[in-house]
Amino acid sequence: MDGRPVTQLLYAAPGQAQHPLGICMTAWSAGDRALSTGRRSGVDLALWARAGYAYVLVGWIDQARLRRMASALRPTLEGA
Repeated sequence: MDGRPVTQLLYAAPGQAQHPLGICMTAWSAGDRALSTGRRSGVDLALWARAGYAYVLVGWIDQARLRRMASALRPTLEGA
């Protein structure tokens, strides 16, 4: 995540080991950032920042589904 130390967790769905879903987290001091989606290096991303951390959900799935997954994960990851 732009040269910062990062924690990454990977999940490989049964039968899709070549296309795992990853969540990356890093300390972030640039303020909160609303959830957005995009594509980098051929991989779809959902990214946001809150309360001193940045999060990126990354995988080979369509951006709409990635956004829904990120929205569902946010409360757990943010400790809400």
